[in-house]
Amino acid sequence: MRKVAGCCSKCDAEVFEVVARDDDRKPARLGPAKENAERLTFYLLNGSRMDLTFCTDCAESLTPGEFPFLWRRVMETWVDEVPGHSWAGTQTTNGIAGLMGRKLWRDVK
Repeated sequence: MRKVAGCCSKCDAEVFEVVARDDDRKPARLGPAKENAERLTFYLLNGSRMDLTFCTDCAESLTPGEFPFLWRRVMETWVDEVPGHSWAGTQTTNGIAGLMGRKLWRDVK
């Protein structure tokens, strides 16, 4: 299941204002973050970091047991959006190791 831009990485609730939509009614251009938009920073198995966006409810209830689901979503989205890119193949043994931090999008500078 592909992640949708401007939406919560877990539940797909829109967490950014949608300025324009594509023919399938998916967000095509985003405006400012809504009040419930949060950016969570994850530590990956290979030592790198990754940020994902969540609604406050999902950010508060997120458990490590959901990390594999989130990683699969990220990878499926990457493969769909950038077909044939060699980076995706290098990530098959990577994944989310832990949550490093959480910040409201309105506080992101």
